[in-house]
Amino acid sequence: MTSIQSYLSDILTYYTQTKGAYSLLIPSGIDIYPIPFFGDIRTANVITVGVNPSAGEFATHRNWPPQITPEYIRNRLIHYFDSTYAPPHPWFTGWSSALSVLNLSYITGNAAHIDLSFRPTKSISELNRDGYMSLFNDMLVNDIQYFFKILPLCENLKLLLLAGAATNSNYLNEFIKNTCIRYGYQLRGEYHRGGTGSIAFQELIGEGKQIPTFFCSSSPSAKDHGKLLLKRISEDKSRIIELSKENNYA
Repeated sequence: MTSIQSYLSDILTYYTQTKGAYSLLIPSGIDIYPIPFFGDIRTANVITVGVNPSAGEFATHRNWPPQITPEYIRNRLIHYFDSTYAPPHPWFTGWSSALSVLNLSYITGNAAHIDLSFRPTKSISELNRDGYMSLFNDMLVNDIQYFFKILPLCENLKLLLLAGAATNSNYLNEFIKNTCIRYGYQLRGEYHRGGTGSIAFQELIGEGKQIPTFFCSSSPSAKDHGKLLLKRISEDKSRIIELSKENNYA
């Protein structure tokens, strides 16, 4: 099996080769590095899933160095939620509240986070305003290969929690379903759009594993700051906890 450090070496090479193609998505004047995960993916039973990291992660006060190595980024990301470098980005507050309902925590290591793309960009509102959503969609289509490559490294993964939209036209689960087949995965289970806060229980199948997946259409960064997401997870708490404890080998 590929090690986390080998995976990071591969992703750093790919990022260097492709960053010019997506330079319009990146704020000027700051150094950006790829961030494929947050927290200890080795121990996490539950992984929360988002679209891509915020470029705000690289604000000066967050103390990222001018140069990095695969070893540095591995250690910093594994210890992202308990490090002395900087506190977790405020975006994680919504997910942290929802995880606490399930007796899970990024800090204790039974939960971690990964994104469809490892590439930090401007906010979606900025990209919409500037007319770059087509380029952003292209980035996700190409970068999602590393989302599927990281799943086998999540050795104790029992459950994925997804929330919100990936693009203007697809929710996270829809985007994954549309792209996963080329990487040897299938997303099974029906999802019917039902308005704000609609949910789905599905399964991501591949690499000899059958991973239960809970989806909510309202994200932790919604205008309500994750309150509806928290409500939906609270309503299905028992079922979600049961899924997170099951053996998920196909």
